[in-house]
Amino acid sequence: MRYDAAGRRRYLDVYFDRWRVHVEIDGGQHLDPRTAWADMRRQNDLWIEGDRILRFPAWVVRNAPDEVLAQLRAALTAAGWPG
Repeated sequence: MRYDAAGRRRYLDVYFDRWRVHVEIDGGQHLDPRTAWADMRRQNDLWIEGDRILRFPAWVVRNAPDEVLAQLRAALTAAGWPG
């Protein structure tokens, strides 16, 4: 959990705080336009603050986990993770 610029509580799926990398896994509820906009607004706030955000649909996490891990490793490395 963290607070955004407006003081609202925000919940993230995974956060690597040392490297400021977030991972969001989007399930079916993210298809609703209001939910999608809330997610986009939260993502924009985090980007403005300088964090990196990776988004994956739940389907790819289940069916192509190697792709998810490759992108996560690349983001963490770009943020200074020594590997």
